Amino acid sequence: MSSTNPFTQMFVHPNFALGHLIQWTIDPTFAESEPYKYTVEVSGTKDFSVIEYTIDGGNDTFFVTDKTNFRQTQILNTFYRVKLETNDNNTYYSRIVLFGTDIETRRNYRLASEIVRKETLRHKKFTGIGGYLLKRKQFGQVRIDSVDPISGVPIADNTTDYGTGLDGGYYGVVPILFTYENSNNEQTLNPAGLGVSDVNDYALRMVGHPIVEVKDVIIDRYADYRMIVKKVEPIVFPGTGIVLVQKIEASEIPATDNIYKIEIENA
Repeated sequence: MSSTNPFTQMFVHPNFALGHLIQWTIDPTFAESEPYKYTVEVSGTKDFSVIEYTIDGGNDTFFVTDKTNFRQTQILNTFYRVKLETNDNNTYYSRIVLFGTDIETRRNYRLASEIVRKETLRHKKFTGIGGYLLKRKQFGQVRIDSVDPISGVPIADNTTDYGTGLDGGYYGVVPILFTYENSNNEQTLNPAGLGVSDVNDYALRMVGHPIVEVKDVIIDRYADYRMIVKKVEPIVFPGTGIVLVQKIEASEIPATDNIYKIEIENA
């Protein structure tokens, strides 16, 4: 095992009704041979001397949902970690995340869970728009035909990598709910002399899971607007690490972009 750990972030978002969400991110410079195999390990002890159960994450994903109902209360501590096995026969582990509280902080977790519940209700019953998240790949098999051989920067926009430089470009679509909080439209003359540039910017709002990052794509499932994320402001409940709300700034992607060729009918 290499001394360099590829995991950069690890999140556990509690949801006792639908299952707890475990999400992670990998350093984009990580370049060991694929395929990768992800396994989420769950234990009642911090040293993982006894692993209660595991969840198979497959080899092309960035999250899993724990639907085992093993964790039903805020009393017992539960520890999560993600194991990554590469084709180079190396194994890596994410940082360990404690899903548990003491008496002093248990009230904070209950308050956070109630805020998330009400935010989800707001989206489902009142202002929410059905949509999808396209999570941009940050690492993986490089498309040699799509990147500069010296800098590694993507130089082509095709359906093999969708301008990311990595095979496939994005993970599979993830259903989400979001709201349009504000919008701004600007029409200006294109400095390259190509006519009028029509820029549509949106302020979006969604619950704290899944975690959204810059350059991800959000899709309005009804109008098929595809928007690239420019900025994300997570609102975290103090003392818990639980992301309550994500405030997102996004811009509409031109209809001629290859990103519109990603099918979502069966999502």
